[in-house]
Amino acid sequence: DKLLLDDTNISNTSSNWVFKNKDHGMISAVASLGMIYLWNIDEGFSQLDKYFHFTDDNVKAGACLGIGIVASGIRNESDPSLAILTEYLDDKAHIIRLNAIIGLGIAYAGSRKSEVLEQLIPVVSAIDGSNIIEVSFAALSLGLVFVGTCNDEISGVLIQRLMEASDTELNSWSIKYLSLGLGLLYLGKTDKSDVMIEAVKTIEHSIGKYTEILLDSCAYAGTGNVLKIQSLLRICNEHLTEKADHQIVAVLGIALLSIGDEVTMDMTMRTIDHLQHYCELPIKRVIPLALSLLYISNPNYNIIDQLSRLSHDQDSIISQCAIIGLGLISCGTNNSRIAGLLR
Repeated sequence: DKLLLDDTNISNTSSNWVFKNKDHGMISAVASLGMIYLWNIDEGFSQLDKYFHFTDDNVKAGACLGIGIVASGIRNESDPSLAILTEYLDDKAHIIRLNAIIGLGIAYAGSRKSEVLEQLIPVVSAIDGSNIIEVSFAALSLGLVFVGTCNDEISGVLIQRLMEASDTELNSWSIKYLSLGLGLLYLGKTDKSDVMIEAVKTIEHSIGKYTEILLDSCAYAGTGNVLKIQSLLRICNEHLTEKADHQIVAVLGIALLSIGDEVTMDMTMRTIDHLQHYCELPIKRVIPLALSLLYISNPNYNIIDQLSRLSHDQDSIISQCAIIGLGLISCGTNNSRIAGLLR
């Protein structure tokens, strides 16, 4: 906290800790003020406002993200976060626009706020001269704000944008966030997603199959639906070493469907154990995240041991996912054992 909150050197870029980082490091450093002042709008906005006066785009972008984090879940009559973030949606710099979009999604998650819809729908629906990264994160933000609402207007715009996307856009790493935004709209809504799944099947690119599985997984999240789990397992049966993104989301889907029911979780644990031993590397890489999804904020000793072992795996992606998984299963628990492992 002292590194970031030292007011005596905020204007001195040589001694200010934020400016000792570069690019994304700067964004993270400024945005971390949002975590320090979480839900404290008055002080948080006051601290972050200083960073809007710097010329560096990364610093301003971090301030936009920090505003979203500070205001997450807070309802205020004057809506200062909406006023600040919408102002930066039209900024010249891509990185500032992107973080303003993400900030809106975080600040108004679950609020169903129509003003956010009005601001972000034009970003998603734009085709000429649009940036697919901004389009995808605007879709994700809409999914967060209108989670579980099955909003016809948003789902229609998202599926239309997915169908009209060029091959270059469909091959972009960020397009998966557009799919996730669509999935969040139908979170826990079971068969209400059927029409949208049928529409997604018409997309010939591999992202169509990815989105179909993601939609199905989100729609049946927490239901323990055995038939859906079996269909996801069948997808994992193929031995693929590349172009296996749909299998990755299928593994996470199995964990997502099993959350909350102890019997189903035990069965899923055995299934994940088989996947870990007999499947190809792309599936093995996502196993740590699937385990942590099952036990979020529930630091089970067996899971800690398993993730601790995987965190030392020779494959760097497996070890990174295991480290993130340790954070997920221990979040909010102050678990000393995991704290020691992470240190």
